Amino acid sequence: MLRYAYGHNPALNAARSEWQAKTESLAQARAHWLPSVTAGANVMKVDIEGTNFGTAKGSTSKMIELLLTQPLFRGGRTVAETDEAVQTILAQRAILEAAQQSLFADVATVYMDVLRDEALLSLNENNMLVLLRQLQAVRVRFDVGDVTKTDVVQAESRYARAKADHVQALATANASRARYERIIGQKPGTLGYPSVTFSVPDTLPEALAASERQNPSLLASRFLHRASKEGIGKTFGELLPELSFFAGWDRTYDPQPGLVPESTNKTIGVSASIPLYSGGAVRSRVREAKYTANQRYLESLDAGQNIREQTVADWEALAAARAEITAREVQVRAAETARKSVHAEMEVGARTVLDSLDADQEYLDARVELVRARRNEIVALFALSRTMGILTPDLLGFVDEDDQKRLMEAALEWKILGMDVD
Repeated sequence: MLRYAYGHNPALNAARSEWQAKTESLAQARAHWLPSVTAGANVMKVDIEGTNFGTAKGSTSKMIELLLTQPLFRGGRTVAETDEAVQTILAQRAILEAAQQSLFADVATVYMDVLRDEALLSLNENNMLVLLRQLQAVRVRFDVGDVTKTDVVQAESRYARAKADHVQALATANASRARYERIIGQKPGTLGYPSVTFSVPDTLPEALAASERQNPSLLASRFLHRASKEGIGKTFGELLPELSFFAGWDRTYDPQPGLVPESTNKTIGVSASIPLYSGGAVRSRVREAKYTANQRYLESLDAGQNIREQTVADWEALAAARAEITAREVQVRAAETARKSVHAEMEVGARTVLDSLDADQEYLDARVELVRARRNEIVALFALSRTMGILTPDLLGFVDEDDQKRLMEAALEWKILGMDVD
C-alpha cells in the first residue's frame, strides 16, 4: 500500500512537480554567469532623390549582425542568486520529503483505521448474534416461569444496544474505507495485520536528537533562512556598479546604394553602469530582505520547538499504546474467564441474567479496547518515525537511497539548452 500511494497519490505527485519547478531557479541564476548571443537581420528599401544618386533609386540595403554580451560584475548578485537558488531547492526538497513522510504516516493511519473498524464491526456482529440467542433463551425460560419479565426486558435492552452499536460500527467502517481509497488510490481488499520492519530509538533523548538532525520540516525552515540571507546580498547588489564585456559584428550590403557595395563593422568593448539614486526603492527592499531573513530565523526556532514537542508527544503515545496492549491482553483473558464462570453459575441459578449480560459486555469492551490499542501502537510508531524524519522510501525498502541522491544531483546540474521535462 505504501509503494502504491508513493507512486500514485496526486497530492504527492503535485509536490514533486512543485520541487522540479523550483529547481529551475538555479538554471535561471546561473544564466547570469554565461554570455548572451543575439543575431539580427533587416532589409530596407532605399530611394534617394537627386541626379547624383540615380543608381540608388529603388535599391535595397540589407544587414546582418551578431552581438555577444558577457556580464563581468553585477554587484555580487550573480553569486547571491546562485546560492539563494541552491538553498531554495534544498528547502523545497525537504518540503517534498515532509510531504512523502506525512503521506506514509497517513497511509498507515487509514490502513489501521480500516483494520480496526472492520475488526470492531465483526465483534459487534458476533455480539449481536450472541445477545439474540441469549434473548431467545431468556424468553423460553420466561415462558416456563424460570425467569421474570425484568430479565426479558434486560435482555431486550442489551440486544437493542448491540444492534445500535452494529449500525454505528458499519457506518464508521464505511467512512474509513472511503478515506483509505482517497489517500491510497484504490479500494481496500482483505487487509492483514502489518509487519513493521523498522524500529525507533530506545530512549527519548535519542529520538529528540534524530528529530533535530533529520526532521524535513525543520530542515526546510533552516534552508529557507539561509536562502533569505542570500536574498539580502542579492538586493544590495543593485546598489553596486555593473560591468559587462561586449563584442559585435555586422555586415551591411549596399549601405550607400550606388556608391558603397558593402561594409563590415567589428566592435569590442566594456561597458559600466553605476546606480546613483533610485528614489530609495532599492534600499527599502534591502531593509525588507533583512526583515524577511529575521522572520525566517524566528520561524526556524519555532519549528524546532514544535518538532521537539511533537517528538515527546509521539514518543509518549507509542509508549502508552504498548503499555495499554499489555494491560488489555490481561483484561481480555480475565474477562473471558469471568464470562465463562458467570454463564456456568447462571445455569445453576447462582447468577442472574443481568450478571450474564454484564459479563458479556465486559468481555466485548475488553476486546474492543485491545483492537484499538493495537491500532494506536502502529499509528504512533509511524507518527514518531515521521517526526524523527526517518520514514523515508529507502527505509521502507522500495526506493534506493542512491537513487534519491542521483535525483538531487541531476537537479543541480547545469541546464543550458534543453526544454524537455519528465
